[in-house]
Amino acid sequence: MFVTYVSMVMALQSFAIDAMLPALGLMARDLGGIAENDRQWIIAAFPISAGLGALIPGSLADRFGRRPILLVALTSYSLTALACAFAQSFTAMIALRVVSGFSAAGLSVLPMALIRDRANGDTMARLQSLMMTVFMIVPVLAPIVGQGLLWLGSWRLIFVAMALLGFAIALWTLLRVEETLDTAHRQPIRPSAIWANVRSVFRTRASSVYIVVQTLLLGAMFGFINSSQQLIAEAFSKPRQYPIILAVLISALCAGNYANSRLVERAGARVVCFRGLLTYASCSFLLIIVASQAHPSLELIGLAVGAAFFSQGFITGNANALAMGPFARSAGSASSVLSFVRVVGSSALGALIGQAYNGTARPFAYAMLGTSLFAITLIHWLNSDIDRSTQRCRF
Repeated sequence: MFVTYVSMVMALQSFAIDAMLPALGLMARDLGGIAENDRQWIIAAFPISAGLGALIPGSLADRFGRRPILLVALTSYSLTALACAFAQSFTAMIALRVVSGFSAAGLSVLPMALIRDRANGDTMARLQSLMMTVFMIVPVLAPIVGQGLLWLGSWRLIFVAMALLGFAIALWTLLRVEETLDTAHRQPIRPSAIWANVRSVFRTRASSVYIVVQTLLLGAMFGFINSSQQLIAEAFSKPRQYPIILAVLISALCAGNYANSRLVERAGARVVCFRGLLTYASCSFLLIIVASQAHPSLELIGLAVGAAFFSQGFITGNANALAMGPFARSAGSASSVLSFVRVVGSSALGALIGQAYNGTARPFAYAMLGTSLFAITLIHWLNSDIDRSTQRCRF
């Protein structure tokens, strides 16, 4: 039940992104004439602002507890979603999405702190993967739900659904969720204490490396998601099949996370993460070959992207656990810093990749390969340094 709860909290932000995808064309039409790629900002504005807001809730949760900060974030998520349902212009929609993401930033920060309160090491990596497995059910279903709501009526129903989900999980939190923060670990709200916690994250080399790895791969994935509607629904003329295709691709990520949860405690998070990266880079190289053909096949593009997403399931949860591991006493602050870097960095990178869309799969294919090779270089450097120190860690 605990894993399901934290997964659903985190999945609210995913629903706020993925449920919009089938409606982007209609929203762009109804909210005013905008440039072709500008519609992507309806998606990108939310995670970028959530990343900027991520620096706040962690420190508050380290002082006042996880539960009250979660309730504030859930309430804000629901109210701002209702406001978006009544937006009358593109500018108003983007402004409301920014406010929504910023004020509900705790939904991405606090699930990691909740897990760190209960576990560490490879056990934490297993819980992270289980959480991601359940969490990924929402982005699988969200585009289908969004398309279904479009069949029932306006795209504004999607925001009403967001609000109802937020209120439902707020009620779950209020009635069934207990505080996980040990009273002995409560941190003071002082600038010096907060700065010390932030500085400790960046001074921990492993945490810095693994959060950059997450940022790079999530950025490439966001780049694909931002441009997926234009590529699949428009370039390949598959508007009705688009939600199903996207759901299948995200299901591959879900399957990878589940497989990782079964493997990681036996093989170790560090080893599994690195090998997952090698596989991801290989799949990205194959995607470039397919996307560079004169008449690329959507089926082959989907197979390559799906294989890469499956490999990513062995990377992100493990990287997150390895980044959070050293911070038992300041899990909220550490989660805030890591979420800020990961969400802002990956959202900005994803927006840049999305804006590079040129009617083909090549921009995000090159991005996937480039980010994975850089991530491999960083982890190889980190692990080589660990090997020299311990003389026992090897792949």
